Order: sequence, then C-alpha cells, then structure tokens
Amino acid sequence: MAIDFMNSEKLSIFDWRLEKETSKEKYMVSNFGIALLIAKRCIREKVPFIEITLSGWDTHNNNKERIQTLAKQFDLPFYHFVNELKAEGLWDHTLVYLNSEFGRKPELSPNGDGRDHHPSVWTCLLGGGNIPENHIIGESDKKGKDPIKNPITMNDLLSTLYSKIGIDYKLKLYTSDNRPYLLIQNGEPIL
Repeated sequence: MAIDFMNSEKLSIFDWRLEKETSKEKYMVSNFGIALLIAKRCIREKVPFIEITLSGWDTHNNNKERIQTLAKQFDLPFYHFVNELKAEGLWDHTLVYLNSEFGRKPELSPNGDGRDHHPSVWTCLLGGGNIPENHIIGESDKKGKDPIKNPITMNDLLSTLYSKIGIDYKLKLYTSDNRPYLLIQNGEPIL
C-alpha cells in the first residue's frame, strides 16, 4: 500500500507549495504552520488519521520566553487551519484533538522561571467532527491547582475520541496468549 501510494498522483498532497499563495502566507510562520497546511491538504484527500507535533512545551525553565516563542509558531496557523476547514466544508467531517504533554503548575518552580508538571489539571481542545462548539467542560479552582467541577478522566476523553471516529470504545481485545482486555476501562463518552 505504501509503495502504491508513493507511486501515485496522491503524493502531491504533501507539496504544500501547490497551495494558493493567499493560503500559504498564513501558514509559513513556522514548520508547524506548514505541517497544518499539509494536514489540510491530507484532509481534503480523506486521509483518516493525521498527527502533528509541536514539541518544546516542557517548560521547567524559561517558561515565559518559551511559551511566547511557541505561541508565535502555533496561534495564527492553527486559527487559519480551523477557519479554512470551516470555509471548505471540512470541519464537520474532521475531528481535531489538541492536547499538551502535561498540565503545568500554576506557580513557578523553585528556580523561579519555569513551571513544573501538574497532573491534577490540564486542558485539551476538541473541535469539528460534530462536536458542539463553545462548550467548556470541567473547572478548576481560581489558581488552576485542583479540579472543582465536572473533572473529565482520561478514559472518558479517550471514549469520546473513539466514539467520534467510529471505534467501539467498549471493544474487547485479546492479548497474544488470548487473555481478554477492554480497549477503555471505566470510561464513557462526554455528552
């Protein structure tokens, strides 16, 4: 399948330079932006799963400067990506899942310029794929230290993702020695 794809005309979906000039300008601020542009081209061709990574968010040091740098690479291209998917009628057929590698403590770390890991509160974004817009689920205390309302478990989040892409989140699988296990244990889709 890979060789067939490599020898097909579809390989051109990775050539972001074929995009309209007005569209390219919006994404060329970073490699991440170009990756979003390529992702948009893949979505048009019905590529079912696409992953894009922007690393560097592990800000134990230099938090303020690093977040500012990362935001410049991320914010505008992602904004244009979402709006262009909507304009092209692709938004409702595309599930966008954005997640960080970890939550961050609300206070600075002992060295004074970073923020350490914080497993109690973190944020993700789900959009498109017929997910209702403008909903915030869950709430933390004012310092972002602890969840206080409607905390969502990782299993609930994964159940939601799987159900939105047509995978039975209650699926029973088997190990190589035929022991059963559930794809997701104790999780229910977020309504």
